[in-house]
Amino acid sequence: MNLSKQLDDAMRRMMENTPVGMALFKAQKDGPPTGLFANSQMIRGLGLDADELDSISVDELLEKCIPTVRERLGELAPDEGHRKSWQLPSQTLDGRKFWCLVYAQAFHDGDDVFYSASFTDITQHVEMRETLNRQTELYRMVIDGSQDVLFDFDVKEDTLNMVNLSRPSHGSKSVNHAFMEKRQLLHLAGWGSFMSTLETAQMQPSNGTIDLFIDLVGNQSRWFRMRYQSLPDNEGTITRIIGLLREIDVERQLERELQSEQKLKRAYAQAADTDEVTGLMNRRGFVRHVTSLLESKSDGGAFLMLDLDNFKAVNDNLGHVQGDELLREMGMRMSRLFRSTDILGRLGGDEFAVFMPGQPWREVVSEKASSLVNEVRELKGRFDPGVQELGVSVGIALSDGKERNYDELYAAADEALYEAKEMGKNRYSFSSTH
Repeated sequence: MNLSKQLDDAMRRMMENTPVGMALFKAQKDGPPTGLFANSQMIRGLGLDADELDSISVDELLEKCIPTVRERLGELAPDEGHRKSWQLPSQTLDGRKFWCLVYAQAFHDGDDVFYSASFTDITQHVEMRETLNRQTELYRMVIDGSQDVLFDFDVKEDTLNMVNLSRPSHGSKSVNHAFMEKRQLLHLAGWGSFMSTLETAQMQPSNGTIDLFIDLVGNQSRWFRMRYQSLPDNEGTITRIIGLLREIDVERQLERELQSEQKLKRAYAQAADTDEVTGLMNRRGFVRHVTSLLESKSDGGAFLMLDLDNFKAVNDNLGHVQGDELLREMGMRMSRLFRSTDILGRLGGDEFAVFMPGQPWREVVSEKASSLVNEVRELKGRFDPGVQELGVSVGIALSDGKERNYDELYAAADEALYEAKEMGKNRYSFSSTH
């Protein structure tokens, strides 16, 4: 027996509206759970078009791409609400390997047990973590033990004994807690957190790890990782807290450098894709983003080609400074008019483009194009004298999702733009082929 129709419909709607891959399984008495349904995000993520799913079952798809997932789901307790997660090696149908985070939960429908599971690509996170671990371990081999300190806190005597492992021959140093308070050492960065952690560990048997930034003798400050364990006596009373302070300055520095490197890479990528004058995407960025959308989404979109009418007259009569100002104004008005999900670009000179992903409703696109023509018409007075016929011509090509080729959409929109100019400029025209 599968899900009741009402619950089945509700689950399918919920999963289709979820931005990550999801699938629904039914528990079996003998053998791993059986896949009932996978949403389109998951199907596309594994390299299959939604309309191709009829040729392969959910179980067969998972067996090819995430072969251990059904076995792992079989480990999940059938209790209502029980949850579990795994990081599993996976691959798409075309052989691209990736790491997948699977998060699953059990639920009941009558006497039957079902599992809902989400699937997230965490390859970048895993690779960054492995890189950081390798770099940290290399540095740890060099500095291991250089500033490691063992500590033993006697709760009854209120005394802290500390031993620097790099200089064990020097013996231990005993510091009285009350003495530290009297000398006002607790206000120093990190020591307050250190002693607070010890006080918390006195309340009940516990262990844990905390990172502290500690001021040392000689005006030096370093990051340490504190690992501690509270020890009770036979009656359950905490009498001692032991632990290790390990210097992690290099590790923290590596983390900061890795984060800075990632930020720089993102900044460089954004700069390489950005038009300096308008702040919109340049041709390179626009083509790359639109191509990616066309190849990954099946619901199409609208491609608008824009050309400022008589822009050359602005540069000739008013100068290039005013020309650049007009381009910036055009970019700002486009940003206000279109959605945040739309892709806006300046392809060069006075040529702009917009891609509106999603179902290309002709009425909505017409309204946007008409508003754009009116927006530019309002700029005539601002960029006078000498430019009485400033306007914008717009060519539009619509894709229903079957058209995946950027160049063909561009050519269709460009042809429609030419028709708009032939009809007198300052208007929009739809492609007759798209």
